[in-house]
Amino acid sequence: MIDSSLLQKISFIDIETSGQCEDFHDLNPRLVELWKKRCDWIRKNNPAEANLDNSQLWENKASLHPEFCRVVCVTFGAFQKDFSKKIMSFTGEEKDILEKTNKILDNIHNNGWHLGGHTIKNFDIPVLGKRMLANRINPSKLIVVWNKKPWESNFLDIAEMYSFGGWGHNHSSLDLMAAHRLS
Repeated sequence: MIDSSLLQKISFIDIETSGQCEDFHDLNPRLVELWKKRCDWIRKNNPAEANLDNSQLWENKASLHPEFCRVVCVTFGAFQKDFSKKIMSFTGEEKDILEKTNKILDNIHNNGWHLGGHTIKNFDIPVLGKRMLANRINPSKLIVVWNKKPWESNFLDIAEMYSFGGWGHNHSSLDLMAAHRLS
């Protein structure tokens, strides 16, 4: 599906997140109120979670909402010329992780590479951009997509590619895609 010469010009990314703190009551008072509003929206749009209280939703969902999460790990992977793999991960304090990530994103952009990953357009890239702004870091030009046409971005979203253009069909997990390939 992806030409082998292109594989050597893709840096794959995956991020891991958690809630900003253990309990949403530890947020500043304004964010506590905004989390409660977000919980109303979550319950309204997800009937399976309609009976969960705000604390349960914090435990289950805070890591998925950029305004309430923090980045705890970013991993990059790339294929070398001999197709061996190079993998690098950043952990520690969020701001440090994001600053190191931003440098890698700048290198990817400056070298004309693509950024690849599974559902990166819907999760990883928006979370990184928003968390960078929250930490007063100017996001790399690679992930700044406003005023760009979709085909002008250097993203290769594996879930989107696997959907083959089917609207709403990019929800296959990476595990399911791999198992399907092996069947």
